[in-house]
Amino acid sequence: MISKHIFNELNVGCLHVGEKLVGIHSRAKEMNLLQFIGSSKVHMIGICGVRGIGKTSIAKAVYNRLYAHFEVCSFCEDVSEFVKKFGMVQLQRQIIEDMMKEDLKISSIGEGSNAMKKFMLSKKVLLILDDVHERDHLEALAGSHGWFGSGSLVLITGKDRQLLIAHGVENVYDVELLHDDEAMELFNLYAFNHKQRKEDFKELSEQLVPYMKGHPLALKVLGCFLFGKIVCEWESELRRLERYPTDDIQVLISRFSLNKKRKHS
Repeated sequence: MISKHIFNELNVGCLHVGEKLVGIHSRAKEMNLLQFIGSSKVHMIGICGVRGIGKTSIAKAVYNRLYAHFEVCSFCEDVSEFVKKFGMVQLQRQIIEDMMKEDLKISSIGEGSNAMKKFMLSKKVLLILDDVHERDHLEALAGSHGWFGSGSLVLITGKDRQLLIAHGVENVYDVELLHDDEAMELFNLYAFNHKQRKEDFKELSEQLVPYMKGHPLALKVLGCFLFGKIVCEWESELRRLERYPTDDIQVLISRFSLNKKRKHS
């Protein structure tokens, strides 16, 4: 049996969003999805943004704010990766088991889609599909508004805004980068394990953090890389950033991730 850690079973409570969070709950609240509670319509909403910006964490925070208002709920984390490893039929089977509490045997994607639609059509459903890259995946898991019972809410996260719009998502929430104060707070949590930075590193922190451009994953990776290092090592990394600047945040993430691995190898 494939591990079910990526699924939230029916009405078991809140999901674990994570530790050292900055800006996640405020952004979930900002989406104002509570406005749809009590609606008789089916709503599809998207969360869009680049890798590492916090889409999954925001979706989990949204789930925790909303799940108590629905008859059945399922949070499917990292849909694209799951399908790549185990196949769409297995994902459909897991969602059906998650919602129906039954191990329904299905042998094809079409059979799985029909089984999901048949069950969900009579229920008020909260379905969250995280990190979806392919239109085929959306068509197999949430083909249209007509699959869901009155008052249902489908939330889809992904990097491709046009993919979400083309599937009929009525509103796409574009995740913003962290503001300057949020970026510094997140960096401090990983570099010092505390919201406040050490006085000896104040000026260096203020020079280093802007290079990460408010990107949460970049700030975490940089903070982890610098954690426990002395001032001269911080200065060395600052000089390196000044000498080899880049606007590609993924390059910076890879740079510090690789350096971290090299340090421990």
